[in-house]
Amino acid sequence: MSTIEATTYSPELELFDRDENKYFIPSPAPTLHEGIHRVCDNHSYRLEEHSFPFTLTVYFFPAGNVGLSCPGFTARYRAYVNNTGDLITSLQDGNGFYEFKWLEWDPHIRKQIKHKLRFKGHYNPSITKEQLLEMLHRSSIDSDLHKRFELLLQDGNLLIRGSLQPVLFVSYQRERFRATNGNVVSFDQAVKFAILKKENSKSTLVPLGSLPGAIVEYKEQKPDIHMRWQLYRLLVTHNGIRFYGKKGEGLNLLQRYLSKTAPSLSAEIEGFELESKFDIRTDNFPLINKVFGEMFTHFQKPQKKGHFLTPQFQVLNSQSTISTYLHKKGSPREEGKILVGLQAKYSSKQLVEQRGNVLVRREQKGTPFAFNRQRVRELIHVNELIKSGQDLRIRRAFYITSSSGRVFKISLDFNWPLPQINGAFFAQLEVEYTGRYGSPSGDTTKSNIINEIIYEIEKINQEIQDFFTSKGIQISAGRRKVDIFSTLKTKK
Repeated sequence: MSTIEATTYSPELELFDRDENKYFIPSPAPTLHEGIHRVCDNHSYRLEEHSFPFTLTVYFFPAGNVGLSCPGFTARYRAYVNNTGDLITSLQDGNGFYEFKWLEWDPHIRKQIKHKLRFKGHYNPSITKEQLLEMLHRSSIDSDLHKRFELLLQDGNLLIRGSLQPVLFVSYQRERFRATNGNVVSFDQAVKFAILKKENSKSTLVPLGSLPGAIVEYKEQKPDIHMRWQLYRLLVTHNGIRFYGKKGEGLNLLQRYLSKTAPSLSAEIEGFELESKFDIRTDNFPLINKVFGEMFTHFQKPQKKGHFLTPQFQVLNSQSTISTYLHKKGSPREEGKILVGLQAKYSSKQLVEQRGNVLVRREQKGTPFAFNRQRVRELIHVNELIKSGQDLRIRRAFYITSSSGRVFKISLDFNWPLPQINGAFFAQLEVEYTGRYGSPSGDTTKSNIINEIIYEIEKINQEIQDFFTSKGIQISAGRRKVDIFSTLKTKK
């Protein structure tokens, strides 16, 4: 029996119908593990017994485009294995399933519908669209859902031109507690990341890093306020912070790995940030995603206006962060931001001028530090800051180079305000100056360099605006995050 035939039985398609909350604990103490067991016992959550101590998840990406990740679509294979010494061998020996998750826009209710499709079977190191369709045709999925997934595969939004191939490997140890009402608590440790690298027809796994802590995930199918509160209180006591997921952190590590091979850029002006922002005037998540992917393809060839994809960054990468936005008491031009990942990073900004849609701000970046709630409170107090809001941000980005040698990052941000991430989101585009290849010539005074950069950003802005307008999506001058969160609070 071929691999494809072995993976075509027992399909399952279901709507996401659970609230999912993930927390990262940087330095878990033994009391955390004991506390998880105690809270779960008190609420009659049963610890599931497993024959395999390790969980292995493999994320697939379009062949030839390692960084092509599409928020709203996930393709992965999950297996349960005895050891993580040789992950590829462990995959071939273990039992697992393929899983596809995607978002679908429903114009009638104007909301995103989330779907999940699973095929049990053996690991296949390469999946083409044709093979996926073959699996689908052999399955017993009803015709309506069959058609939805088939249309999804043919959609340019996914940018699958050849096949899906394994890129990101994540292994971890998991304890899972399940209640009779379907609610689940997971406790993950020893989380490690690796990338599959192919050279001379040989595949090897290159370690990307690990999570120096634990992840606790609570999936709630039926509301349980008491359980939620006791678990939250335990996690906060141990410095637990909202987490964007293993895939998100893996993509962050993957981006750092890819950037190591790129030549360094020179900073023409130190301590300044120059960028423009656009608000996207539609909440059709898949459409925004698709058009941004098409714009990436648009820049793959040099344009008449002199902008082209930066040769060293020929990928469309994705990153995930949880961001806390702050502003200075009595000074709306001063703001701060704390990005939380494996470490916390604080930066402060002061608006110097705004020329059209371009912001010129002084920027000071602090030294990364291990997350600690008391440390964050002290930082906010010392700098006389007020919390504006917090969000989960998924960013897609690519880099373009102008004829002057300057490099600009084009970003698409999907932002879900916290603590509730299941509701409405807002999307923004950003164009940010990141540096220059080679030395500047001519007038190198700071004011002249700023003028030149602003002029180049404005040209890119016009090109982006024209492109989105041609696709039927209206974009307008963007707002700062502190202003957006102020508006959201007012609406409440």
